[in-house]
Amino acid sequence: MGKRRRKKRSAAASAAAAGVVRRRKVLIGGIGAAVLVVVAVLIAVGLGLGGSRRSVETMFHEIQGGFTEEGFPYLGSSEADVVLTEFTDFYCSHCRDYNLETEDRFLEDYVATGKVRYVLHYYSNGSPQSLQATDAAMCAAYQGLYFQFQRAFFAGPTATREGFIALAHELGLDEDEFMACWDAGRHRNALVGHIQAAKAMGISATPSFLVNDQLIVGNDPDAVRQAIEDELAAD
Repeated sequence: MGKRRRKKRSAAASAAAAGVVRRRKVLIGGIGAAVLVVVAVLIAVGLGLGGSRRSVETMFHEIQGGFTEEGFPYLGSSEADVVLTEFTDFYCSHCRDYNLETEDRFLEDYVATGKVRYVLHYYSNGSPQSLQATDAAMCAAYQGLYFQFQRAFFAGPTATREGFIALAHELGLDEDEFMACWDAGRHRNALVGHIQAAKAMGISATPSFLVNDQLIVGNDPDAVRQAIEDELAAD
């Protein structure tokens, strides 16, 4: 009789333990599935931001470039130890002055020589016109012509649909693809994320520049050049 009770208790304990194991397996399996879903979402977002664009050739002033892992267009060597990152707004007069008067000197002195990689971090002050223009620039980037779009826009800004069509024609973009991209707002959600990321890095005004980790605010070419020289000397 006592042996039977012990056997029953042993069987019940085994069943309970098995149930715990099953529950743990289900729980672990659920966590694993959730992790896989999160990873899949991150991969999808990453591809949406720049995965396919990394195969698009980028060139400006005969300087080759590409796209960073985050999807930002760049010029120069991906192996350069010094990275100059620009944060600009298409309706910022100081950004316009920098782009039309100074940028080419940095490209010639540092980027074309392979010393510096020049990255454009998408940004906007948040106004409707600025967001529309930045979205259009991202659509141009998808075809490898971000820097051409930026230069042409600053030379004659427009934020109308007709103006963007004319600009696309001027630059030789695939106009149907460009306008389909802009009309659908394919990059607008990504742009919001880029703006938030920039603010997290301390960007609050334009133009701003990062020379590796050194932040320079404003159209101050001398300060940017000095920071580049300091970083090059440190290497």
